[in-house]
Amino acid sequence: MVRRMKSDLPPLWNGKPRFPRRVPHAREVDYSDSAREAYSKLAEYARSRRDGQGEGKAGRTAADFVTTLLKKRFLSSPKAFAETISTHLETMTSRPAAPADEPPPSVRVLRPLIDGVEEAEEDSEQEQAEAAARALSAARQAMRPLTEREHTLLRELDAWAVAAGKRPDAKFARFQEWLDGVVCPAGPLGDWEPERVIVFTEYRDTQRWLYGQLIAAGCPAERIAQLHGGQDQDEREQVKQVFQESPGLSPVRILLGTDAASEGINLQAHCHRVLHWEIPWNPNRLEQRNGRVDRHGQRADQVDVHHFVPRGWQGFDPAHDHHTDSGYEDGALEDELHFLAVAARKTERIREDLGSAGEVIAAQVEQKMLGRRSSWTTADAEITKRSGRAALKVERDLARDLERLVDALTDSRQQLHLHPETVERVVRTGLLLAHRKDLTEVPDPQPARNARCFRLPELPGAWARARNDGLRHPLTGTERPVVFDEAEARDRTDVVHMHLGHRLVQMCLRLLRADLWSSGAGARLSRVTARVVPDGALRQPAVVAHGRVVITGSGGTRLHEEVITAGGLIEAGTFSAGRMEEVDGWLAEATEELPAESVLTELTGLWPRLEERLARALNTRANRRFRSLGTMLAERCEQEVEGMRAVLEDLGRSIRARLDDTGHWQQESLFDVDDERRQLRADREALLERLRRLPEVTEKETAALRRRWSDPSPRWFPVAVTFLVPRSLSMITRQENR
Repeated sequence: MVRRMKSDLPPLWNGKPRFPRRVPHAREVDYSDSAREAYSKLAEYARSRRDGQGEGKAGRTAADFVTTLLKKRFLSSPKAFAETISTHLETMTSRPAAPADEPPPSVRVLRPLIDGVEEAEEDSEQEQAEAAARALSAARQAMRPLTEREHTLLRELDAWAVAAGKRPDAKFARFQEWLDGVVCPAGPLGDWEPERVIVFTEYRDTQRWLYGQLIAAGCPAERIAQLHGGQDQDEREQVKQVFQESPGLSPVRILLGTDAASEGINLQAHCHRVLHWEIPWNPNRLEQRNGRVDRHGQRADQVDVHHFVPRGWQGFDPAHDHHTDSGYEDGALEDELHFLAVAARKTERIREDLGSAGEVIAAQVEQKMLGRRSSWTTADAEITKRSGRAALKVERDLARDLERLVDALTDSRQQLHLHPETVERVVRTGLLLAHRKDLTEVPDPQPARNARCFRLPELPGAWARARNDGLRHPLTGTERPVVFDEAEARDRTDVVHMHLGHRLVQMCLRLLRADLWSSGAGARLSRVTARVVPDGALRQPAVVAHGRVVITGSGGTRLHEEVITAGGLIEAGTFSAGRMEEVDGWLAEATEELPAESVLTELTGLWPRLEERLARALNTRANRRFRSLGTMLAERCEQEVEGMRAVLEDLGRSIRARLDDTGHWQQESLFDVDDERRQLRADREALLERLRRLPEVTEKETAALRRRWSDPSPRWFPVAVTFLVPRSLSMITRQENR
């Protein structure tokens, strides 16, 4: 099997790549002696706490949690570190240790509190502080008291964090230098370029600090937007809409986002630059952030991803992948920042098939930051093996399946006549029936695009709510014209696409369905029409009946539904059946023009002589269709059974591969304790049980699918009649009438 990366796909017709290149960039930072000294003290404190916990598993868990939290916050910003070191110092000194006869909290108690710290990162400031205080207080009870040296280290780190927040920051200085060159070369008080930048950070504290630093540097508040999980839904949606709009409509140039902004949203419309304020310890999170702009719809030829790195960094080119030695003392600030940059470089190399290889990278980062032995040499083989395995799994039959689905979509659109013109006719007819109003064609706001644009009429009540759904521009508040062709609405926000799911289209469809089957004096929609066709398509009148075919399975499940046609020529006042291909050709050539009134009168008079034979032709067509559908339905049943079995077989292979992954079941994690081992054993037993039950599940699902498709019951209903009249006949009749 040949592996296909995005970069391996052939270019477009004009020679341009199908996807933009992603280019990582390094922004070297020369850290101050004060920062290096502070980090050295933090590393000393972490070693002292780890080495002094003895064999107590809860104590080691608590110590590792504190180390992880403090190091992550230190590497993020002085503000984030100051908040955490202050809380930790307070909990370690102001609260007495638990009584000797009271057992310390177990890992089972610590784990939810520790997990809650990360979960609270997107909450309010008070909730974040409370979550950190709860976890650090519980950790205090599980750890031994501070030694005199440890107490001194914490006090010195606390004082440094407070002072660092008031001093110029080396990383922010490098950031501002780069940022000004992109968005405001003449300075924040000068002209701003129509360029945008996203800055991702892990912590809300850091996001606030960055905002304050930018404001203090003279950046106008209107140029900055913030996106984080603590915002209410309406505010978040407004920020996203503003950032996705053209820079000509919004002054926003800088988006400060926490990781909540990297979860499932699109930010690529007018931005191709991402800067990571800190490199996440989990490579999957790194990819989530990058994926907000490196995705389908990105207009730039290149996506630029920026990382802060220490002085002396070798580069992000894969040719440097074997350079993993930082050249700094083990555990020093620059050494650990270099290690994170190497992790980012390896993530970039395997990003398109990251899979479980990301777990290996995350484990290496964790081991390094906790001061345990860690080597990229031993990890590289496992990374390569896992990433390749993920690629093979994902790419299996992908091209074939994609081609099949595209063909099926195209066929469905043709069979159901799902064209822009059809949807437009549905809306026009619905508006005419309900309110005697119509669409108004208007010029395209972008004349070069030359799209067919329409203005919706004013409507009352529920129709007004459906009409106004998304009609106003989110920034300007002006009503936008609508289009019916998806291609004409692509990559623009100055028009609204009226698709099948739009509320107004749905209301029109419901109205048409109701009127189609209504009868009597209240009927507003006729089920009989006449249309003119060119002489080249038809030389004498014809009549076509339309019928609705419905096939239900066991229990009344609808298996299939379609509209069929049958028709023929009107010769000597009687019906002469035509071939299906002929009838389809006549209908395809029909115009919107109505025949002369005298022709309509004659056709009405002929209807009693045509009705019986036309109904017989439609019945014959329905019965033939039922027979052909029998084979098709049987094939669909088998396809669903085969698809279900393939999914369950893939699941079985995945479970077996996971069970065979001895490294996972023997992993050393941050919480390497009895509770964690018991959970791993429980996970393994659950997988074994699931694998054991797969044959039974397969048989049950197979039987259920076969029952669903069994005993198909066909029915058909006449729907409408269309008379087709050659243009020459209609014109002759008009002349005779004159």
